[in-house]
Amino acid sequence: MPNKQKLQNLSGQAHIVGVAESNKLGKVPEKSPLVHHSEAAINALDDAGLQFADVDALFTAGWSTLDVAEYLGIHPRYTDSTSVGGSSFVIHVAHALAAIAAGYCEVGLITHGQSGRSDRAPIPRNPGTPMAQYEAPYGIIGPPISYAMAARRYMHEYGEDRTRQAMAEIAVSTRKWANMNPKGIFL
Repeated sequence: MPNKQKLQNLSGQAHIVGVAESNKLGKVPEKSPLVHHSEAAINALDDAGLQFADVDALFTAGWSTLDVAEYLGIHPRYTDSTSVGGSSFVIHVAHALAAIAAGYCEVGLITHGQSGRSDRAPIPRNPGTPMAQYEAPYGIIGPPISYAMAARRYMHEYGEDRTRQAMAEIAVSTRKWANMNPKGIFL
């Protein structure tokens, strides 16, 4: 559990000043993940009123941080390529705050390189991996398993009725927010 006092002491030390997406979402086979990273970076810096020369830290997942830095022509003092699936970028915000507070950098750029419906290679079913023994035989590998286990634990702790209500509220609110986004993709 994070130390609440330490987190409060960081309040006001860093700000999110620009947010953007790549230029086109959906199925865009003509664009590589690296192009999505660069378009989102250019658009976010434009939104923030900053230039690549201002960036001294780079945070990416889904592509090599060093490759993205080279492609963008930047030379960050600090890089972070933590990848924990769909929540990587939430973690990158926390890591950027920590890096700024520690004095490692002043301007962190967080990028992502998918269009929202990008085709990805399937997870390899290598019988030699540790997960193969418990997950691969049942056919589902990856985030669905992790989210299902977390949801099951929440149900155990707080009750099934409360969990089902919370999940329904999440589904309704995320669809409501997505409908306000002209680039939103309803699946």
